[in-house]
Amino acid sequence: MNIERIEEALRLHINYKGIPSNGKYLEIMDSMTYMYSGAPGIRLSKMLDDYFKKVNVSNLDEALQRLREIDANN
Repeated sequence: MNIERIEEALRLHINYKGIPSNGKYLEIMDSMTYMYSGAPGIRLSKMLDDYFKKVNVSNLDEALQRLREIDANN
């Protein structure tokens, strides 16, 4: 799992800045789920669950807030 690549994609999520990515977010995220099994949504969910554990957050809202704080401090 590539944390940096996931975080780049998460910055495209509409809830990050309120700007739609016109499918780019899901395209990128889907391309990273190849090592997970199941339907595309299940694979994405499994990957995000692993990411949440790795960065010590419990859900998407916390992950996006974490990225906002990182970006604000850089």
